[in-house]
Amino acid sequence: MIKKSIFITKSKIVRIWPELILNSVQNFINTERKILVHALIAATALQFAHFPQLKALSLVK
Repeated sequence: MIKKSIFITKSKIVRIWPELILNSVQNFINTERKILVHALIAATALQFAHFPQLKALSLVK
């Protein structure tokens, strides 16, 4: 009986494990992307604050 239950839990873990890894990787990627986007926004905002003429140039592009 014990052996059987151990086997069942092992197969469940094997089934769940890849999903957990995928989810954590996706969460990590999403978090990284958000950080990058915020960094880009901050950098462009700083650029605009320091160089108003760049704002006109980037709007033309």
